[in-house]
Amino acid sequence: SYSNRLALMFFCLIFGMVQQQEQIPIIFSSRLLYYRERGAKAYSAVPYFISTWAYVLTIVAVYEAFFCMVIYQMTGLTTHQGQTNFTRFYFTILLFCYACIFFFQFVSHVNKSQQAAVGISPLGIFFNVLFAGFIIFIPNLQSWLVWGPYISFYRYAFQSLVLNELKDNPDLTASSIYLDQLGFDSLSSPDCIWILLLFTFGTCFMAGFAVKYIDHEQR
Repeated sequence: SYSNRLALMFFCLIFGMVQQQEQIPIIFSSRLLYYRERGAKAYSAVPYFISTWAYVLTIVAVYEAFFCMVIYQMTGLTTHQGQTNFTRFYFTILLFCYACIFFFQFVSHVNKSQQAAVGISPLGIFFNVLFAGFIIFIPNLQSWLVWGPYISFYRYAFQSLVLNELKDNPDLTASSIYLDQLGFDSLSSPDCIWILLLFTFGTCFMAGFAVKYIDHEQR
């Protein structure tokens, strides 16, 4: 059914977001070493920042490939466009996880303590989830909340997965009506992937900016 497919895609993204929240304690443990080595003039902010995600992105890419292959086969998601459907599914979840990595790194770097970062990060998760278009359909949002979906990277990842599954699917004859109800009829799945890529670069820039210009070192 339509609701089962939407729930599957929504919770695949929830799983990825919560998993990347593990970046918070890792950042705080490495930040102490960075402050010490920076004081010794061993390296600067840019090499440190790159080192916090360069190897992680590769690990996540491999992990998500296995995750997506298992999920796609177990649940029988569509292949009406051949391998293209799975490829879009994989790249959507991968870019979403990358955006989550940089988002949680940004949250970590702007907060002085790990407790504060752990306390604030659920607010970011809640905001993204609320405006994704699953809990409340985008056309049903109050007029003063219409801006929310435009700045929620969760929304674009979810919309990409939904369009990939429902758009022109011969097994789902009412998909166009359902997409209109969701408010997902104005963009294509590739459009959403490109926007998600912009969010990934944007959160990366924000995290890098925080590393370079926000200093919590105790002197």
